[in-house]
Parts: sequence; C-alpha cells; structure tokens
Amino acid sequence: MRLHNLKLKNVKAVEEREIEFAEDRVTVISGKNEIGKTTMVQAFDLAVKTKSTSNKAEVKNMKPKLRDADPEISVEFTLGEDRIEVSKVFAGSRGKTTLRYLAGPKAGHSLTGGDAENELDGLVGGSD
Repeated sequence: MRLHNLKLKNVKAVEEREIEFAEDRVTVISGKNEIGKTTMVQAFDLAVKTKSTSNKAEVKNMKPKLRDADPEISVEFTLGEDRIEVSKVFAGSRGKTTLRYLAGPKAGHSLTGGDAENELDGLVGGSD
C-alpha cells in the first residue's frame, strides 16, 4: 500500500488537517509534542480497519473534546493497480463510509455503507 493523502476533521484536538505524502520519496512527519502526530497514525488505522458505525473505545477517544462533532477521516492510497479513496464519518449508528476507485481497473466505481466496509475489508482485511 502506498499512502497519498490523509485528511482529518474533528479528530481529537485537530479541527482540520490534510497531509499530502510525497510520491517519489519518504515523507517525515515531525513537530512539537501534542500537535497530532500520533493522532494521524491512529486516524489512518481507524479509517482502514474500523467500521464507521463502531462504538469501540478507540473511536470514542477520537471525538473532539471541546466541540460536539463527529470525527471525519479520509485516506487516499494505492493498493496494487487501484488508487482508492476511503472516507468515513464516525457517528455510531449514523456512521457513513464511502469507497471510491480513482484509478486502475475499477476506476469510477464507488460504494457506500456496508458495501464499502465489506470491500475495504476484502482489500486490507481486519475490519471490526
């Protein structure tokens, strides 16, 4: 898997942040303590491994502390021949998942809800 982009909105102390990963070299994320480096890694993990309808502690811990908002995470990556975008809003039973194929043999194909979760699980394995 090659990571291209990670977007966070209403995730812990991060109101909104987008990280573009270099196509031809390693991207290093550095900065002072408490600016969200670990949160970015945790958010990526949730986006690819956890259903948007989950009520697990890991999801609840991603909610912003001082705002009433649902965490939103979007990740764009290449897996094999496919470039894929996965977007999730973690909102318990109202959670939303969208998976879009941006390039490759399935380009233009998109799925939502449980179909998107099942497709993602088949691609990366391990949804809970």
